[in-house]
Amino acid sequence: MREDEKKSKGLIVLIVVIALIVVLFAIFTPIGLKHLEENRRANDVETAKSIANKVLDDVASGQPTIIVGTPVVANHDTVPNLTTQPYAEGDAVEKGAPFTYYYVKQGNSVAVYIGDDRTYNLINPSQAEQYKNK
Repeated sequence: MREDEKKSKGLIVLIVVIALIVVLFAIFTPIGLKHLEENRRANDVETAKSIANKVLDDVASGQPTIIVGTPVVANHDTVPNLTTQPYAEGDAVEKGAPFTYYYVKQGNSVAVYIGDDRTYNLINPSQAEQYKNK
């Protein structure tokens, strides 16, 4: 084989390898992004459960600073057990939105939402699952 033929074969192999890498990247990137978003939404649901538990703990200890039946932004002013204001991570509703909650005295229950959107009560198991799988 001549030197020119060896160089051209090497170049063809390099181009084929690069093309395969690009195709694999194009296939697996959306899958990875989907899993990342699912993890963010699952984290939002866990954060909402934590907020609900802290609200109920505050009510049980007699130190709630909440308004019954009115949406309240979850932060350290409204739930003393929270050290910072938690924000939503998932894109399904609004990334970076604060969590809001309703405390219902009758029945001693809490509903936690993301921002002003009351589509998904993240404490309700079926709505939380819908939010995670959206």
